[in-house]
Amino acid sequence: MRSVFIHRLARAYGATAVLLLSTALLLALLDGALSVVFRIKDSFARPVSMYDAPLAFRGYLARRLVAREFERVPLGRFSWLAFLGSSLAFGALHQRFVAGTLAGMLYAVAVYRRGALTDAVVAHAATNALLAFYVLATGSWFLWE
Repeated sequence: MRSVFIHRLARAYGATAVLLLSTALLLALLDGALSVVFRIKDSFARPVSMYDAPLAFRGYLARRLVAREFERVPLGRFSWLAFLGSSLAFGALHQRFVAGTLAGMLYAVAVYRRGALTDAVVAHAATNALLAFYVLATGSWFLWE
């Protein structure tokens, strides 16, 4: 069926037009595929997201909300102000505020559990990986916008 369409197109508009159209379609497909590849890469390899967020929100902000001299506050020290404040700030930087805030709360719990920032980094990386797989499986591209 495709060959009939291409043959008719070539007769009507010439071989050059068919070549240009085929090239344009190939480039469009390649652009779409590359877009997906780069989004997946960004989900897994975005250092600002996976490393800087735990440092900023759990390593600094949560402890700064406990005491002015945040360096003296251990990572596992809990306070409601630090928990809610850092989670709300994390949510505010995400397109979906409620989902971002809930994720921030889970990442805070991960840090409080053992007092290690690496737990929040691993949790954030796992979240990004699961989101990437979900988007690719369901075509819910709006979650990546």
